Amino acid sequence: MKFEYMVNDLRLKSKSDCTKNVGKIKANNTSKTVKVETGLLQLVRYVESGQTIVGAVLEAGKKLSDEHFISQQLFLLDFDNKDDATGEKYGSPYYKEGDWLLIMAQRKGIEPAIIYETFSSKPGWRRYRVGFVLDEPITDVELRNKVLEGLMKIYVWSDGKECLADTRCTDLSRISFGGRRDSVVYKNPKAVVKAEKILSATKSIKLPKPKKVAPKKATKTVSTTDKQFTTPLIEAIKTGDAVTYKTMLSKHFENAANPHGSKAEGSSSKGETISLYNYKYTILSRLNSNAANPYVSRDSEDVFTLTSRLPLHELLGLPLNEKFRCILPGHEDKNPSASINQLEDGRYVYNCWSCIGPGKYEDSLTVFRRLIGTEDVGQAIKFIEQSLGINLQSEWQREMRERLENYIILLNSDYFEKEYPLLKQWLVKRRAFGVLQQYIQFSKELLLGESLSKDGRPTFFISLRRASKRMLDYGMTGVSHQRLNVKLNYLVELGLIHKIPFEEMPKEVQIKALEAKKTVEESEGHVRYVQDYLMIPAYNETLFRNAEEILKKRETLRARSKGQSREQAINAHGKEIADMIYTQDVDRERSKRTAKFYANYKKAAERLLLKQKYFTEKQLLSKIRGYSASDKQYLSGQCLPRLIQELELEVHRVNKEKRAIFDIPKKIASNTLIHVRN
Repeated sequence: MKFEYMVNDLRLKSKSDCTKNVGKIKANNTSKTVKVETGLLQLVRYVESGQTIVGAVLEAGKKLSDEHFISQQLFLLDFDNKDDATGEKYGSPYYKEGDWLLIMAQRKGIEPAIIYETFSSKPGWRRYRVGFVLDEPITDVELRNKVLEGLMKIYVWSDGKECLADTRCTDLSRISFGGRRDSVVYKNPKAVVKAEKILSATKSIKLPKPKKVAPKKATKTVSTTDKQFTTPLIEAIKTGDAVTYKTMLSKHFENAANPHGSKAEGSSSKGETISLYNYKYTILSRLNSNAANPYVSRDSEDVFTLTSRLPLHELLGLPLNEKFRCILPGHEDKNPSASINQLEDGRYVYNCWSCIGPGKYEDSLTVFRRLIGTEDVGQAIKFIEQSLGINLQSEWQREMRERLENYIILLNSDYFEKEYPLLKQWLVKRRAFGVLQQYIQFSKELLLGESLSKDGRPTFFISLRRASKRMLDYGMTGVSHQRLNVKLNYLVELGLIHKIPFEEMPKEVQIKALEAKKTVEESEGHVRYVQDYLMIPAYNETLFRNAEEILKKRETLRARSKGQSREQAINAHGKEIADMIYTQDVDRERSKRTAKFYANYKKAAERLLLKQKYFTEKQLLSKIRGYSASDKQYLSGQCLPRLIQELELEVHRVNKEKRAIFDIPKKIASNTLIHVRN
């Protein structure tokens, strides 16, 4: 569907560009803001080319002001993830990533058309703009204001104290700056909503009173030396244009003496020079010790390891083993706190003790990704490949990364929610929906080669602690390594992620897993487990239908989320499936304590069923002695799925009909769960 809005012809590349040109855009004289009628994909192109959008249609050729309002069909909300009262970044629970903004709208039955990161967004502090398209333009200002308020009400947090959307952005002629290349994190060309739907869905919600905005801190004029440190090569990387960077890199080394002593084609008055071709050979020789064959892709190494062998300091035009002011976006470093070093294993790493932390570092690929301004590791890989004329991934890896990206798009689509509502609702309720998407993203980043994959599917290593830290850095909550372990086990139980047992790993991978375990042991003390070796299965209807069947079985067996364990999984699904979930515990003995409890538990249930047609869990536990109340509750959760299967029980809720059938007295409250013979 096509819809109306306005777009400016200036293409901006950064927040500073926006600040410089905002007056020019609003004046609408030297640059042009014109009405267009397009589909969503064209809007995405405008946004990712840095063009400014006006959601409303205003009188043509005039200054962008409220008095020139005609109509509005596209509504754009700002999400800065900050507390207006303090100006500081939101903490939990208000800080939300794009997936949460999508889910909050979908819960109200309203589908956003577009979500993109603004120029101000950065790792650790994401900022978004969310767009909604109406089925028809609104010309009445009062109705327009009510619709905008209704959209903002979608994002009032459950405590009623905070609206996550910026409620100050209400002017009719509001302009919305575009974003960087690949800044769009969600798009749905079919997402169209009626004004009546927005108003009815948010009728009972109240917007919290606006807070007093924190005064901006006084700024002082700084000298050039106080600005963020950079080099021509770094600025070329920030454009995201591989051709521009390649040209700059070529010029950089045409004007530099050959550091390796090999004469290049041609010479200059400055002495011997090195061409880009020769430099390329030098770079690629870092990836492989065989100088006759300077680059061989190794299946056993992920792309992070490969790119870490590239001489990062030379690619950025910076010194090695010397301090300089930090170059990473968002850190205006007045004092030299960053450096590039080469580790004993040959990898080059970037450290900034101020923004990364003492003793910590970023790998080369992450530095390139952050400079380009993208979260998509695939884009950073492609940039390096095009710049240096090399392949860091096989065709199989490239294909897998594209499929994984399509998987994420599918999970966030209307189709997935309509076709698999039970699965989608359960994942969201258990806060595992975002976790699944993050693991798919990790698979894109850490993908091993085809020969080391499991069944030709994307396979990768990541430890719980590393995955937890990455997710916490992204602003996710409920992902401490203990809680993340629970969510990961849910996903494995549903078949959405596979854990590969140690004995099924290729020998080369086993060595790598044990080396990783040893490294963790040396830094953190004894660690029993090796890193998880995970695989993302092919996504299709069978996968999702099977997951929903497992959820139905969980409900039938009353399998509890609290107290999740291998013992409970064995009781619910059998040892084979439990071993798939708890791959590193397959040799552990069954719990003798649980076995003893179950023997008493089963006998008590059988006795109760001889006396009456039903029993409640409370009645059953009252017959068991020798355990505290909390222990009985926990062990019951472990054993109930097995009891239901072995005694062929059904679980019902008490109502008028069930009272009559099973002779249930009035002292048993309605809606109480009862267990009866099948």
